[in-house]
Amino acid sequence: MLFLFTGFLKPHTEQQVLALRDEFSEHLAQPFPSIALGGVLRDQDGHKIGYAAVIEAEDLTAVTTYLHRSPFHQNALYEVERVAEINIEIGSLELGANPRAAP
Repeated sequence: MLFLFTGFLKPHTEQQVLALRDEFSEHLAQPFPSIALGGVLRDQDGHKIGYAAVIEAEDLTAVTTYLHRSPFHQNALYEVERVAEINIEIGSLELGANPRAAP
């Protein structure tokens, strides 16, 4: 199953995000669930406002467990976090072993 995660950061959390960068990179490097696609969300001025990811997992519980282990979630940096199952109807993703890069 595929899930879409969007997390919008609280205002003025830039320093906390930077301080947690290594922990966040380690979190992203976990082999399961698989992140099929992900990246930074930016506003019209190019400022980082959050993150989005398409996550491949068995079920919603696996995804929420993974997301709750995120240092950004654990440090309450997200103003809004949403997860929903996504059924791709336009375009495609190559699922399976995808390289992960730290944001």
